[in-house]
Amino acid sequence: MEKIRIETAHNIVIEHDIASVADRIASNLLDYLIISVYYFIIWVLMFSLAIGGFHSIQWILLFVSIPPIFYQLVCEIFLEGQSFGMRAVRTKVIRMDGTQPGIGSYLLRWLLRPIDIFTSYGGVAVITILINGKGQRLGDIAAGTTVIKMKKAVKLSDTILAQTHETHVPVFPQVEKLTDREIGIIVETLSVFKYQGKIMPVQVVAKKIKEVLKIETTMKPWDFLKTVVKDYNHLTGKVNEN
Repeated sequence: MEKIRIETAHNIVIEHDIASVADRIASNLLDYLIISVYYFIIWVLMFSLAIGGFHSIQWILLFVSIPPIFYQLVCEIFLEGQSFGMRAVRTKVIRMDGTQPGIGSYLLRWLLRPIDIFTSYGGVAVITILINGKGQRLGDIAAGTTVIKMKKAVKLSDTILAQTHETHVPVFPQVEKLTDREIGIIVETLSVFKYQGKIMPVQVVAKKIKEVLKIETTMKPWDFLKTVVKDYNHLTGKVNEN
């Protein structure tokens, strides 16, 4: 699976899996299913009104046909880069620098969607994604975005790092300079080591954190990162359980 590499403000590299063509087709099919159900319900209502002798049905039909046109755009704006279909297959739109796209980016993707998908039955989008190598259709290239496969969220409560006693004494106060996102990377890295037995990612992240925070310690990488997370939790009050 192709990946996209993104650097945080502290030059910590995050890798995201780019959503496959199959993932994107699946999310689109689910979205079309949702829209189809919407149209079915509308047609049933229109038929009921027609039987009841209601006039001006054509105007109502025109009005209710508009929302599906803006479905993708509205979903991505208000669901932070996802439609309901994308949520189901766990994919999401992000900018190429890893930040959240703005309304302008979503609008560009939406405006070029007819060329990418509707005019060629998705052929243009598939070919562009395969050739581009960064998971981008024409709309993504114009907007500077791509679609990634979201990993299962790793919560602090899912790891042995969740609990820090109120009497805990921070070892590395410098960790307050880190962001929640970077702490999340550390937690995820430790989770990978715990469940898959991989040591290399732990060593790499530990080295980078030491460089960024100018920390010198003889702690083993695993113990060092655990301490960093515990210190961060205690100092910021993110998690504080007895």
